Amino acid sequence: MQILVTGGTGLIGYALVNAGLWAGHDMTLWARDKAKVRKLFGNSVGVITEASQLYELPSIDWVVNLAGEPVATQRWSSRRKRQLLASRLRITRSLAAWIETQDNAELVFLSGSALGIYGDQGANIIDEQTPLPTTPDFAANLCMQWEKTALGAHNCRTLLLRTGLVLGNGGLLSQLRPAFRLGLGGRLGGGTQYMPWIHIDDYVRALLHLAESPAAIGAYNLCAPNPVTNAEFTRSLAHHLRRPAFMHLPAPLVKLLFGELSTLLLGGQNARPTRLLASGFGFRYPHLQDALPVLI
Repeated sequence: MQILVTGGTGLIGYALVNAGLWAGHDMTLWARDKAKVRKLFGNSVGVITEASQLYELPSIDWVVNLAGEPVATQRWSSRRKRQLLASRLRITRSLAAWIETQDNAELVFLSGSALGIYGDQGANIIDEQTPLPTTPDFAANLCMQWEKTALGAHNCRTLLLRTGLVLGNGGLLSQLRPAFRLGLGGRLGGGTQYMPWIHIDDYVRALLHLAESPAAIGAYNLCAPNPVTNAEFTRSLAHHLRRPAFMHLPAPLVKLLFGELSTLLLGGQNARPTRLLASGFGFRYPHLQDALPVLI
């Protein structure tokens, strides 16, 4: 397969590109930093750096769109919100316009999204049939606009990847591990908010499974079938690191420290991957206690 990937140097993209290369696919990355791509993958992948170069590519079979600034690394100022939106919509819009010019009836467009699209759902069990919020918060609105832009590509089979917290050797775990190793880990707020998660290996396998399934189309929740609360996640991570986790950031302090971003940290989704399971996909890491030992 000829596969084009955006966001190929991030946690998910890096794992996906390596899996694609191992499977014998021809991989091309659309990236800002060509030198970084060469450092990570050598000359085993093709590289483009701007939208105009899309039209110079050979026929592409799959487009995997993962590009976007990380959501939870800094407070959501007005400027940061514009950056988060632009980093997703600009590339997605360019891809959709280019796909419209392609003459490949089998082309598959897999475009990123997040479970934050459902907003804070408390303890309610949700899946792909759950209605989206009518008054979305910023995170939900960000995902809604991202998905709407991806659906502008009509000349393909489009899949919307509503992704949970991806656990791998980087990303969230790399951010949490130092504090937890020092015994400074702890729950946020009441700790009752759900954290839908997925092991990086299952994420990549699920993505490839959906790309290879002709009947797969539309939105899919990419998360393990057994989400945990923030308190449960905290206890489990501390246990596997053999450290205590007595620290606790009360909700008012979280709101003071993180501003509007606190809505993402204190809210959550008790999400299930109903459509993914129905498609025949099997998880290698369905429970958090299965996933953490191989990552820590």
